[in-house]
Amino acid sequence: MKRTKIDFSKHELTITQINEKATTHLLKKPDTYIHSVKFTNIDGVLLVTGDFGNWVFCRSFYPSKDEKVSDGYWCEKAVISSTQITHEYDSEKTEKSIKELLQEDWNEEEKEYLNELLDHTYDGREYKDYAYNHRPSGFEYESIPYGESVKPWLKAVFDAFDEICDRVKQS
Repeated sequence: MKRTKIDFSKHELTITQINEKATTHLLKKPDTYIHSVKFTNIDGVLLVTGDFGNWVFCRSFYPSKDEKVSDGYWCEKAVISSTQITHEYDSEKTEKSIKELLQEDWNEEEKEYLNELLDHTYDGREYKDYAYNHRPSGFEYESIPYGESVKPWLKAVFDAFDEICDRVKQS
């Protein structure tokens, strides 16, 4: 499942064993570093550097033929005790979630609230402010729909790692 339009299959893969606790996997186009991604596993931590930002994950991620990136799992590993932001507000997903909720059985006050939320989905801060400050008393905070999408640069990192795993399968 490709997340981006970047074709990592044309990239060279260089694996370097630094020592017993550190390995790098560099995925780059021949003769250039454009769209390069370097995965460095050091003693239980994965560092990703290159053209798609710098990311730190609190778990090693060694490629294997059975592995594929689970976006949710790896986003969780990026934010544990960290300030990295892996997702951004998605107005379309929020609107879709609200419309799905409107199909459920709600009292009139809750239906009115959900319909009013639709008028505020254009901006994440505006939406959050309205959603949390105008919710009906019986409407749980956890039930407030809020759509997010994984940041495009992190999706590219996930695609790059999937490419490395695919190559391990072929060897």
